Amino acid sequence: FAAISSYLEFSIIPWIDRYGIPFGFMPTKEKIMIAVGEPLEVEQVLSPTREQVDAMHAKFCEGLRALFDEHKASIGWQDKQL
Repeated sequence: FAAISSYLEFSIIPWIDRYGIPFGFMPTKEKIMIAVGEPLEVEQVLSPTREQVDAMHAKFCEGLRALFDEHKASIGWQDKQL
């Protein structure tokens, strides 16, 4: 999916149906909520240092936590923490 996502310039999120079939048509019994946040600006570095990778990972985790905190009450998880 990475090559297609790169070409289309947005992420493709695969799902699996009730019977384990990728992109299937039988919905699962559980509701799934997907929240999409702001894109991360990433500078392409051919040989990133460990510090650069750690900094980008920290930025990703910070954005993920913020997105979770913003939407967690809508699914009844207001007391949960990431």
